[in-house]
Amino acid sequence: MKKWLQIVQKYVFQVSVGVFGVLFIYSLIFSTPVATLVRVLVSSGGLPIKDRVPDAINALAPNALALVNQNETIGRSLMYLSIVGLILCGINIVYRSHIRKKYYLTNKIVVGIWVVFTLGCAIFMLATIIPFMIDFMNLPFEAINEIVITREYTPLDSGAIGYYIFGILLAIVLLVFFAGVLTLFIQKIKESMSSKEEESTNVEVKVENSELNEEVK
Repeated sequence: MKKWLQIVQKYVFQVSVGVFGVLFIYSLIFSTPVATLVRVLVSSGGLPIKDRVPDAINALAPNALALVNQNETIGRSLMYLSIVGLILCGINIVYRSHIRKKYYLTNKIVVGIWVVFTLGCAIFMLATIIPFMIDFMNLPFEAINEIVITREYTPLDSGAIGYYIFGILLAIVLLVFFAGVLTLFIQKIKESMSSKEEESTNVEVKVENSELNEEVK
């Protein structure tokens, strides 16, 4: 097996624990850029959410409340994904997928699940964070801040786009890990098939030698 694949196998699952751990923390702070909108649009009153939306902000940004609700959904989903990712990394480490020269059936299953999950997780992040970032940046910041400042709330900051860029970079890291482990997985499958072919060939040779010996006798 190539040297770089040996390095991937040895370290990728341990490093992935750290990446999914960062994703968990990221899910908890995902709401930070829109925290002001959450406080302004969703008060602690007992009325339905739609009746608590200040008319002024609703007129400036009709999609503001939808953005707040979407923000909560994405943040919660990222948290669940990070937990599942941590569990899958732990399972692969328990089954010694990071050090086994030969992958058994259990290794193939857990590594295969990890590969599919990591790809799905990265795609979900890109497919949700990028559109959300675009909607966030299209908010009329100055007009909204004129309203929220009078209510003594922290103004919205367009510089908070960095939160979303970080999430996108995290998804790209997961895609890189996916590509590396997928290559490793394919290599292990090829080695397994090659090993079976060699065993089959050896058995055939032994049978032929046995038959020849019997003929000589």
